[in-house]
Parts: sequence; C-alpha cells; structure tokens
Amino acid sequence: MTDAAHSGGVASPERVGVLVLRLWRDELGVLRARITTRVDISSSEDARVTAASADGILEAVRAWVEEFADASGGAPTEPR
Repeated sequence: MTDAAHSGGVASPERVGVLVLRLWRDELGVLRARITTRVDISSSEDARVTAASADGILEAVRAWVEEFADASGGAPTEPR
C-alpha cells in the first residue's frame, strides 16, 4: 500500500513516528508489554518502555502520542 493510498490521497506527512507494541502473558498469566517507539523515523534513537497492566500500557501509548503531537506542533485530533 502506498502512502497516498493509506492516507486517503493526502501527500505524505513531513514527519512519521512509529510505535511497536508487543504483548504477552508471563508464566503466571500476568499481562506484559514491551513498547518500542520513535517520534521520528528519520532518527536512529529508539525509546523502550515496559508495562505490566492495561493501564500502564495505555499510559505509555498516550504519552508517546502526546510526545509525537507536541513535536509535530499540534495536539492529536479526535476522530470524527
């Protein structure tokens, strides 16, 4: 899929970030997550966070979205 097809025909954004979320349950059944992020894919610097609850995972993802939005010069938009 091309950027234009994926973004609804809009030109590629100036900056792209990425978040990879790996989830599993440990041997005791506890939910675990490893979250690897880049606010800008042109950078080679990754950030890694671990979490052991749904709330912790959501908090880490929200923090990354807010960091990306702040670095992009605007707040994340709500879906319509």
